[in-house]
Amino acid sequence: MASSFSSAATIKSTILSLRSAKRAMLETSAYALQEGDALLSELNRMLKGSDEAVRWPGHIKQEINLAIGQVELWLEELHDRRVESTRLYERCLRQLELLETSSPRGKTDSPQRQLGQISEELSAKEAEVSGLSDLGSSLSSCDRLMREVVAKQAEVQEIADR
Repeated sequence: MASSFSSAATIKSTILSLRSAKRAMLETSAYALQEGDALLSELNRMLKGSDEAVRWPGHIKQEINLAIGQVELWLEELHDRRVESTRLYERCLRQLELLETSSPRGKTDSPQRQLGQISEELSAKEAEVSGLSDLGSSLSSCDRLMREVVAKQAEVQEIADR
């Protein structure tokens, strides 16, 4: 997901679009659920409340019962899809917000810029290390250097994967 976003402005724009899409989805779902409930009420009224229903042949009553069952099923499926869409929205929003606030160094910069920053950091670290006469003389200094190397390798790999 991170490779498709090149700037904080793009991320903010995507978050706003996602929120707008969620709002539209919820409004549409609410309308469809209301319409489904109205249809269900009308079918039930036709089946139970009409004087004409007494004179209808049995197959019409069966068809109305089947329609009632189908509408109930559709309403349940619509509700389940709305809930799943809301969960998906929350996951996507969390990922975008994490991406937006992920790094003070600006991980939303282009991969080339990020590699340039890492290269500058490595050059500075190399200059610092080359001036040390007791390089690797203690276990803690070796451990710290190895952790820094591994962290930089992981960061470079992440950028390269983009």
